[in-house]
Amino acid sequence: MSSENVPVRFKWIKKSKTRLTTISTSPHTAIIDALKTSDTFRKYHKKEAHSLIIHGNKIRAQINPLAPCGALRKDEELELRDSKSSKQKALETTSYPSCIGGVFIKVNKKGRTLGGQSKIILHNKESSKDGIPLAVFGYKKETVEKALLNDKRFDVFGSFKLEGTKGETYDSHVQLAQLPDDMYTVIVPQTNRDNSSNPQEPNKSSNPPNNDLNQFVPTEAMKKTAETLSENFRAYVKYHGGLRKAWRFMKKMYCNNMKESRLSTHTHRMLVQRADSVGCIVSTQSGNREALGTGFLLNGCVGLTCHHVVENLLNTNDLAIIFKYDREGQSLQEIQFVLQIEIIFHNKDADFAFFRIPPHLNWPGGLLKHVVIPPVNGRVSIIGHPCGQYQQIDPECSVINLYDRVDEIKDKIANDPAFLNILSQYNFLEMANPRLLTYNTCFYFGSSGSPVFNDSGELVAMHQGGYAVKNLRKTESPIEFGRNIVDIVICGALEIEDLRLQFKNVVEQNESLREYIKSGQHPTRMQPIIRQLLQLWEINDSGVGGDSDMEMS
Repeated sequence: MSSENVPVRFKWIKKSKTRLTTISTSPHTAIIDALKTSDTFRKYHKKEAHSLIIHGNKIRAQINPLAPCGALRKDEELELRDSKSSKQKALETTSYPSCIGGVFIKVNKKGRTLGGQSKIILHNKESSKDGIPLAVFGYKKETVEKALLNDKRFDVFGSFKLEGTKGETYDSHVQLAQLPDDMYTVIVPQTNRDNSSNPQEPNKSSNPPNNDLNQFVPTEAMKKTAETLSENFRAYVKYHGGLRKAWRFMKKMYCNNMKESRLSTHTHRMLVQRADSVGCIVSTQSGNREALGTGFLLNGCVGLTCHHVVENLLNTNDLAIIFKYDREGQSLQEIQFVLQIEIIFHNKDADFAFFRIPPHLNWPGGLLKHVVIPPVNGRVSIIGHPCGQYQQIDPECSVINLYDRVDEIKDKIANDPAFLNILSQYNFLEMANPRLLTYNTCFYFGSSGSPVFNDSGELVAMHQGGYAVKNLRKTESPIEFGRNIVDIVICGALEIEDLRLQFKNVVEQNESLREYIKSGQHPTRMQPIIRQLLQLWEINDSGVGGDSDMEMS
């Protein structure tokens, strides 16, 4: 889109003798900022900026005053009016740095629950006329959740869906570019309050109220305590930028403090079984074994670790993997179950390296059959050899959403001055990569290459690193990350024939993997890789008289 000025046409409604006014402004300027340059606008707009309601005649929706002017249609005509409600709350400021790559989607002002009940989803329900949808601006590669969060008018976050005009639904993590329609309804999970058929009426079957409560009179000390708590809470909310952000921060802190393991015995049993395929990558160059990191088997012969773990010994015979190094007090030099490994395919940028071990009888089948798509939130578990020690499991790693990564790092730095050192040691470029899974773990050096499992014991990522710093107490990191295991296996399957054939069987038996490969949600550089893999699968099928039913969308 050109950076030349664009016209913005508007008029006030319910104002006598008002005509259509046209102003010229930069396409990247917010609509409200452009309007403020007009004498006509300033003449009639006497209230706060957040009380302004903008209706687009062409888009037929209420437009956010903070959206960039360049996102408007060329023939758009804006109708302006001030809200009459005294309860209207100010919109939080948001930043749309550019209109380039931006689109509008229309969202109904009223959502509904999965049970079909109407649900208020706006912070200011008085700010929108009945029946008029809201136009939400966002970028094509932005998720639905991020677009609604940036819009600031919606009181929805976490798990929700959009329902299109034909009844089709889309998850909140879907990118705007993948939405075919322009009109949607927000569908939120049903709560206990929603389950009540008439929340205003008391349940007739419930016990009668306790009349003793009416006789309770708080003491003066109780009143002062309540006032102090109220003042502290208001200050807490103000410090965190509003009730919603304060609640989200408290929720995050609560989840992060849930370090007492509540892992089910079923999941724990599965992790112990998976641990048989995990080993310690060692160098045998000096005659002694030196721990380098962690690795794991995908099938009986092919394994995976990080590129940076083995990069100094890629073309040597000095790499090995040690299994059954799983008891405290064991010496790395004494373990008998050691196998030489050969690096067969590696990628420095994506930080992975596939290796092959000699065929071995009675060996675990590997973790390939347990590969699934990484979770957006929740928790994960890691099996590895931190600091080159015996095998350990970190069962409670809180997943950090893509859009919470920066806040997580800021919070850690604010709460612990020791983390200030990381600002000069790291550039945090990985935090902008949506293909990485981020989480909190106490596994640091030596655990690179460890498998990462979801709370069902399925393989979702390979641990690659973090931003560790050493202070007087211990080694800590504000956030750690692993790479999407599906993307890694796709790359490896393209180069390794036996892995390719086995991965095809895994995908055919897993509907979510089939959809993942066909969905086109991948970066540009991944698209040709997936296309080549599908073509190789088709060639393999045609060679045995079959046809693949998986195609690239």
